[in-house]
Amino acid sequence: MSFSSQVKSELLEVIPKSTHCRLAELAAMESLLGKMRKKMKIP
Repeated sequence: MSFSSQVKSELLEVIPKSTHCRLAELAAMESLLGKMRKKMKIP
């Protein structure tokens, strides 16, 4: 397993406990989804 794959795998296992961390992660996912929708021209 490559180093980057290992790091990604480890990051997926981390669940933030603080509310502000959870909100930041949610905001990042929502931002990414918005960018993907815009690029794919999905309403």
